[in-house]
Amino acid sequence: MARTHVVSLLHPGGDCIPAPAPKSARTPKRAEVRQALNQVERAYRAKRGSLPRRVRLGCRVTLLERESMEQIALVVTRPADSDPERGRISCLSPLGRGLIGAEPGDVVDVALNNLSSRFYVLHVDPAPDKEAL
Repeated sequence: MARTHVVSLLHPGGDCIPAPAPKSARTPKRAEVRQALNQVERAYRAKRGSLPRRVRLGCRVTLLERESMEQIALVVTRPADSDPERGRISCLSPLGRGLIGAEPGDVVDVALNNLSSRFYVLHVDPAPDKEAL
C-alpha cells in the first residue's frame, strides 16, 4: 500500500487536489514485502519443537550487542503485541526479521538508515504454547 501525503493544493477553480508524493518517498519493493510476509508465515507455522532452539514467535532471546557488550533479553512477538519498552519486539522490525530462524551462536546484523549493529544470539528459550500464536 503506497503512502500518500495529506497535503492539498488549492486549484485555481477552488477545488482541492492532492499534492503528488515527493520523489524521495520510498515505497517498499515487492521483493522486500514478499520476504517479510514469508518470514511472518514461517514464524506462524513453526510448531513447538520443529525448529530446535531456533527463534520463532514467542521465544525469549538473549543477545549480546557487539559494541557495548551489553546483554539484552527480548521476546519476539506479532506486530500487534510488540512493546519495545517491555522487551517485546515485533517480528517485522529490522531486528525481529533478522532473529526469526536464528539459533544460539548466530550473528544478526541490523542496518537502519546509516546505522548498523551486530548482535550475537546467546540463548533461545522456547515459547510457551499460549504465547507462541
